[in-house]
Amino acid sequence: MMKRLKKNRRILMMIGMLSVATINTGCGQHVSLAENTEQPDMLIIQQDQTEDIEESTKEVTDNTIESTEAETSVEQTETFVETTTVEETTEELETGTPKITPKETQAIYDGIKEDSFFENSVFVGDSVMMGFRNYILRQEEGFMGNPEFLVSGSYSLRMALNPVSDKTIHPIYQGEQRLIWDSMSMLGVKKAFIALGLNDIGMLSVEDTYENYQKVISAIYEANPDIAIYVISTTNIYNGSEVGNLNNENVRLLNQKMKNYCARSKEEFIDIADYLIDENGYLKEEYCSDNYVHQTPAAYDIWVQVLRKFASDHQDFNKQNEELKEETEIETEVTSATERNKEE
Repeated sequence: MMKRLKKNRRILMMIGMLSVATINTGCGQHVSLAENTEQPDMLIIQQDQTEDIEESTKEVTDNTIESTEAETSVEQTETFVETTTVEETTEELETGTPKITPKETQAIYDGIKEDSFFENSVFVGDSVMMGFRNYILRQEEGFMGNPEFLVSGSYSLRMALNPVSDKTIHPIYQGEQRLIWDSMSMLGVKKAFIALGLNDIGMLSVEDTYENYQKVISAIYEANPDIAIYVISTTNIYNGSEVGNLNNENVRLLNQKMKNYCARSKEEFIDIADYLIDENGYLKEEYCSDNYVHQTPAAYDIWVQVLRKFASDHQDFNKQNEELKEETEIETEVTSATERNKEE
């Protein structure tokens, strides 16, 4: 009997050590997901390991139960799983990473002319924008002008204004965290599309968030004087998932403030949020991927439609098309005249 109990003790201790290793693998500092799209796979692996441990534990427990209840109790008290405290690296409200799989790809690129408007541009945002990046990356070459992305899970306006450190989650460019306006300078982009605010109104007031938005815009201009800035509306929250200040009324108030600001400034406001909500102002079920704030490919189809419509209606884009058309007509006339002269 004692020989059998010693064997069970060794097995249980090994399981305890394996459990600690599994937990420690999943812990550590927050890592920006701007360049790490493999995290969901890691979580799946950890889940499988946990299931194996639970199964092994059950087998050993069943064997131990065959001994006396008192002996079993003694053996179990000698086995424990250490827990590791995770030190938070930021006070930002964690919204997580959108779960989108390649099989959900929707739109197919067909050379739409409006996409040229988004060439040499960058999209900036948090995990909601990260979902849009993942959506774009699944499309064919040239889709939406092949824009750049500066995104990070839980990114915020407040974080954007903080100096870069090992405690921040600035978007990564060329292997390093950088202030977004510095990354824009390195990229040499001419247009910046910014969608932020969700992780701000959960921590700050709408007014403070609004002021930080203006500070971020000013910092971008200071480093990139010739850049054009477009503010994309902060998107809404799923019904039943509002938490404290992170609610749809504050989303509405922030969007209204930014819309008014852009109307009297040189930035332009692009309203996507209103196309994704139901009659009560909640993010529609078919557009929500996690019953929270993250979005489905169907939602990003709407993003593309709204952005292309904005491009089509944009004065600079229409002027560019007219100039291109005139150049084409002139080239055609010159070619025709040259061919006629050769014939003569």
